[in-house]
Amino acid sequence: MLGVVALAASVVSVWPGCKDGSAGGAGSNVGQRTVNHKSGGIAALLAAPGVTARAAMRNPTTSRLWRRQLQYNAATQSTYPPADSKTVVAAAYGKNSLYIAIINCGPNPWYLPGAMSSVLWQRDCDEIWLDTSRRQNGTNFYEITIAPNGQFNQEWHRTSTPPTPNPDGTVNFLQPYSLIPWKAKGLEVKASHGIFHGRPTWNIVARIPLGDLPQPLRVKPRAGMRLRANVLRYLWRPGSSPGHRRLVQYNLFPVPLESQAFAPYCMGRLILATSLKSDLTMAQPAGK
Repeated sequence: MLGVVALAASVVSVWPGCKDGSAGGAGSNVGQRTVNHKSGGIAALLAAPGVTARAAMRNPTTSRLWRRQLQYNAATQSTYPPADSKTVVAAAYGKNSLYIAIINCGPNPWYLPGAMSSVLWQRDCDEIWLDTSRRQNGTNFYEITIAPNGQFNQEWHRTSTPPTPNPDGTVNFLQPYSLIPWKAKGLEVKASHGIFHGRPTWNIVARIPLGDLPQPLRVKPRAGMRLRANVLRYLWRPGSSPGHRRLVQYNLFPVPLESQAFAPYCMGRLILATSLKSDLTMAQPAGK
């Protein structure tokens, strides 16, 4: 069981870091530094303040709230992404919750209706990763996997030693950690379809109650808070031979293919802004 060690009170599981060894997981590599199509570059993901659940949990392609937020493009280095498969991310926060909106342009999604939540990653999906712990050193972090139909899974990742890359800079897939199923009370997902810049989309908005995460990750949102996060998109596409699939991975912050669980240090900076204009200076240096 590669890279997984059971810790106290945890559930032993094979992390999808070996997500599709038999089906051809080879595909895109490390995503480039993402580009903010409004300001020309992203040093951090800025979350807009003062948002209510009623306003946030709406279709991001038509919502007035999401249309006026800064939007960030997730990047890929794949040489074969489907045409018009752009992925756009925006964030906001309210009194108790963080909101992440994801617009997924591209072909009709491939997912498993009624599938076990633990295998949603086997088809097209979005993933949200958070480290809201006090140390933010990768020893505690949270994963939310969301299918295009709004079905979702949530898991707490925990390890006793901070994950670090190998001496040559590659991801250490032997890093031990536990994978603990968790159900955060109040976690809500809204799935929708729409049109973004003339392209058909499937969209996700997630409401994440930061005070209901596992104890080491619980925080109360406040202006100026600096957390760590990443948003990924998986697109599984037919490979070059029968039974072979290719994974196209989009990253808000650069992380190697299927390795976020082993490389939480690759998460970027998430800033709960006081205002999106004044807090741009808080995002420097990039990702720190």
